[in-house]
Formats: sequence, structure tokens, C-alpha cells
Amino acid sequence: MEKTRIIKQIKDNGVVGAGGAGFPAYFKLSSSADTVIANAAECEPLLYSDKELLRRHPEEFIKGLQLAVQLTGASRGIIAIKGKYKDIISTLEKFLSSELEIFRLPDAYPVGDEQVLVWETLKRIVPEGGIPINVGVVVQNAATLYNIYNAVEKNLPVIKKFVTVTGAVEKPFVAEVALGTEISKLIEFAGGVKKELNNRFEILEGGPMTGKLVPLNHPVSKTTGGVIVFPENHYIIHQLRSRASVIIKKAQSFCCMCRSCTEVCPRYLIGHNMKPDQIMKSVSILNELDTRAFLCCECGLCEVYACPLDLSPRLVARQIKAQLLEKGIKNPHHTIPGNVHSVREFRQIPSNRLIMKANLQKYNQTPESITSPILPDSVSIFLQQHIGVPAKSVVKVGEKVREGQVIARVDENSLGADIHSSISGTVVEVNDKLINIKK
Repeated sequence: MEKTRIIKQIKDNGVVGAGGAGFPAYFKLSSSADTVIANAAECEPLLYSDKELLRRHPEEFIKGLQLAVQLTGASRGIIAIKGKYKDIISTLEKFLSSELEIFRLPDAYPVGDEQVLVWETLKRIVPEGGIPINVGVVVQNAATLYNIYNAVEKNLPVIKKFVTVTGAVEKPFVAEVALGTEISKLIEFAGGVKKELNNRFEILEGGPMTGKLVPLNHPVSKTTGGVIVFPENHYIIHQLRSRASVIIKKAQSFCCMCRSCTEVCPRYLIGHNMKPDQIMKSVSILNELDTRAFLCCECGLCEVYACPLDLSPRLVARQIKAQLLEKGIKNPHHTIPGNVHSVREFRQIPSNRLIMKANLQKYNQTPESITSPILPDSVSIFLQQHIGVPAKSVVKVGEKVREGQVIARVDENSLGADIHSSISGTVVEVNDKLINIKK
């Protein structure tokens, strides 16, 4: 296998981390590692996208993992998946090769966080502010590995994404969706928003714990795993809509320094010097910016699960990080922890308990599986769907394009990923953020 050629195929076909961060896959696979972990945890509540992909394409996923193992020179690949998904595990076992194994994860949150995942599977602690390759590991999301297989074996670019559409919609579903599809069209496909909401709703892109608020015309990207409709008065929405100044003032007014947030913090429990209660203290009493905010993974447990006063250490940490970066201050924390905390195994948060605490019970349902891809008449495709520099358009208004054609490129020596058209049609708009194409 010619590594340089294979890596170029992965880059040219626009493969990025599909689990949320969008880190270009070719860059990770250019590293040397002893282990590749396939992150099939999908630990966010309500989401079924990766599970659906694994049910439909187990062999392609396995072959993608084998390619990742070969490219990094690793001696083994580990499929990290929740043990409760016995049907998927049984299917995957049929395709395993000698260098691959399955690791059964607990049904807890946030077991899919890559640093937590490395500890769970290998008992290695990633350094503070570090990444898995610092301990010889490459972590790739299940959908990323599927896309790697398609890029290498079929020379297919990334133009579709498995997406769960759920929450307060009439008919929740999971399907493969053309990139650039507007969320409004997915909600229509789901039968619309439940009538009792009287159009008073908000939309999350991603999961309920780490998702972000987006408008109806927001398009699906390479990192979109879920679209969730919530009533506008839902607790999660209320927190995300809070102004930065209000978040800080609430911390200054109400925080009782009880340490509940720290006691469930996944980074604190694997030995990092991440203490959300001390970050709250820094803004409420000391009036200073605690650089430990850089160590926050923003999983949301401190806010949704732990705090008895409905405060958000996560959002406080996010604001502190932004202020520090504005001052030109970068993360100074790079210690290698020696041990995890002895109580860690007792502090893991079961998914069902989190669902109750976050008031998600009424939305916790298995969505319908739609087997045909959703291909709209028009798409709005972002030029930046990845970490790195934005891609630059190589098409003009009025130009005819075909499905899978490159429409935007990243310079050869820049970190990023090329962008391809997800439908055949005519370019009707090009700006510095997106390209709009109509059939």
C-alpha cells in the first residue's frame, strides 16, 4: 500500500472527523500510532446516526478501520461501542480480522469524549491540553472510518451524512442526508414541529448536551450528527440563549462553591487539574480569569446534571476561554497526570439518569430508519466544514456542476478539506461562506 497516494485520496475526497470537531482525517492518519480506536460510542442522548450507519454498512466501516490501522502503522484497532448494542456487536464480529477487537463501553456519559475513551479502552491518560496521539493513539469516529473506506476503495467524496432528526417533531427519523440540505426541509420531512408548540421552538444542531443553536435555514454539514427541536422554554434552550454577562452575573450571585460540578467532571476524574468549582470561584470571588478553563471539554454535565442552582460552569468556562484568547493568552496547562481519581468508577453518569435529569424522557424514542437518501432540490454548502482554513470556491454563478464534483479547494500546504457538490445542478450563489446549488 502506497501511503502517500492513499493519504492524498483521503484528503482530495474531503474526509474530516464526522463526530463534531471536523479535524481533517488525512492529517491524523499521517501520524504513527500503536493503536487506532474507532469511536462508535455515540454517547449523546437521543442520537442514532452512528448506530444506523453501523447497521447498514458494517463491512465498509471495518475496512475503513483496517485502512486506518495500516496507514498509522498500528498493531491493533479497537472498536469502542456501548455493550448494550448487542445486535450491532454481533454483526461487527462477523467481519473482524486478527488485528481488530471490540471493547464494550458502559452506558454512561460522556464515554465518547476521546480522552475519556482512551482511558476506558487503554487505561492511558492523555496529557492536559493534549490529544490522543500524545499517548500513541489515533481516534476516529465511526462515520469518518466509513468515509475513509469510500474515499480509498471507491474514490467517493463526502457528500452525504447520516443525521438523526428528533425532539418535538411528529415523526422522528434517521437517514442519510445530502450535505447542504437546509434543516427546515428535514423538519418538514419529519412531519413538522408538534402543533402544541405553536411555533415557539428552537433547533439544536448536534446532541442535547453539546449541540449549538441554529436557525431553520442552517444547512447540514460534514459534522452534523443530529437535529433536535425543543420547546423554546426547555431548560437546555434557556441556558444556551443566556447572554454572556448574565451567565457571569449568575455565577457571581448564586454559586455556593459546593464542588458538585467538579465531582462529576470527566476531565477532573481522569486526573486533569480541571476544577469547575474553582473556575466559578475565580469569577465570583477573585475577579480573575482562571486558565484552567482551557481544560474544559464542555460536556455539560456540570450544568445539566450537577449544579443544584441551575448555574453553568461550562458556559462560564467558555466565556473565560474567549476572554483569555482575546488577551493573547493560550493554554499553559500541559501536565501529564499520574493517576485517575479513585472514585471515578463510582461517578460515571448512566445515560438513563442523565436523560431524566435533562428532562429528555418524552423525546427518548427510537427514530424511524429511512433507507433512501434525502436529496433536496437545492443545497447551501458551507466552505468551512472542518478545522483549518476555509476552502476557496472554484466554481462561478451560472456554472453547471455534477454530484461529487469539487466546488471548493484548500491550498495544498494548508490544513483543511476540499468541498464537493452533493447534487447535480446549477450554481446560483457564491459568497465567502457558502455555495448555493439548485437542480
